[in-house]
Amino acid sequence: MPDWLAMSQQRNRNSGRGTQRDTVVVTDVPSQRDARSARTRATQRATVTVNALPPPRLRAVLTAGAATSAWNAAVVLLPILVVVIATWWMVGRPGAVSDVTRTVGAIWLVGHGASIDVSGLPVGLPPLVLTAIIVWRLSKAGANTVRALQSRTVPAARAATLAVTMWYVLFALLVAVLVDGDVYDLSIWKTVAWVAAVAVLSCGVGAMNEAGALDDVWLGLPTWLRRGIRTGTLSMIAVTACGALGVGAALALRGSAVVETFSAYDGAALGLVLLSVLYLPTTAIWAAAYLLGPGFAVGVDTQVSVMTVDIMPMPVFPLFAAVPHAPLDTWGTALWAVPLVIGCVQGIALGLRSVDSRWATMTWSVLAAGLTAGVLMAGMAFMASGSLGTQRLSQLGPDVVQSGASAAISIAGSVLCGAVAARLFGRGRRDRA
Repeated sequence: MPDWLAMSQQRNRNSGRGTQRDTVVVTDVPSQRDARSARTRATQRATVTVNALPPPRLRAVLTAGAATSAWNAAVVLLPILVVVIATWWMVGRPGAVSDVTRTVGAIWLVGHGASIDVSGLPVGLPPLVLTAIIVWRLSKAGANTVRALQSRTVPAARAATLAVTMWYVLFALLVAVLVDGDVYDLSIWKTVAWVAAVAVLSCGVGAMNEAGALDDVWLGLPTWLRRGIRTGTLSMIAVTACGALGVGAALALRGSAVVETFSAYDGAALGLVLLSVLYLPTTAIWAAAYLLGPGFAVGVDTQVSVMTVDIMPMPVFPLFAAVPHAPLDTWGTALWAVPLVIGCVQGIALGLRSVDSRWATMTWSVLAAGLTAGVLMAGMAFMASGSLGTQRLSQLGPDVVQSGASAAISIAGSVLCGAVAARLFGRGRRDRA
């Protein structure tokens, strides 16, 4: 065989083996589809592992609920105890120490909305500063319990709410039994029911917020409904803030009368100041009802509004010095325009956000804003109503139905005007552009 033929055959055999080797090497490399399948299987295994975590045990839930509820009660009760003891010491330490502790418990229960008879005088007007602190601490207790369980899920939030409420209600039952006596007379079961309602709502909101359920609910609402709720809420916050400014201005204008009320209580001036501070949000809600039109009552068959003032002689109390004693003149009726201006401003903001929406959709947002404002005002009027005694002080605060209806109509109408103006103005600017 010639040499050139033998060399050619050898080259063909070598090239064949190289091709086979290369082919084998290439087929051993995994494809991109296989890599994606492997990643998917790994993700599924990780998901199964996370979801397979056992739920919190009953013992852990009860322990966490007991710890957070006890800490919550202590944080609220200890400052009340310090203030009451300081006031008791300054007025000459009348009565026994047990009466002081019962007073602390009675104030704490009234902060939940319960009604208590103090020496025959019904006290059912909650100090809203104390109520706000109680609600805040209960919401923190629910959130802290969910965090302690290390399971931010809806079932864990429900378990935390029930655990905190159970321990909190048991503690409130003990306090109500200790407070009930000769000086303080109360219905134990009604008091426990009020405490349970406040605890369930506050703890539930805090626990669900910690679990992320509230965000899911809010984002699940239609856009027009979210815009309407936001507009109505901001409107009522602004109206209440204007009411608070009005209370401050009235107290400043009647400063001499306010100072005279403190001189009538001698050594109890500190307690009077603190009591007035606790009821400042209540008077701000009264002033909001005053701006909206219906006004408020300071006794049976009384009314205080922009156009009508029909009141009886009131006890000596600093906040009562700010109550108008006569209707306003013609220029004073301009106060009715405050909620309308606020609604128009919020309506302009709503219209600018809804420039690309249909008119029907924006109208639904306006209706949602009015309904939200009415519900919020009715709720605030309910919390700011009650009694601080008999006869002259047996009926205090704004009417719930009238205040809610007035807020709904005023805010809905003014928001509609502002939104329509903003929509037309926004369309004109867009057309010129």
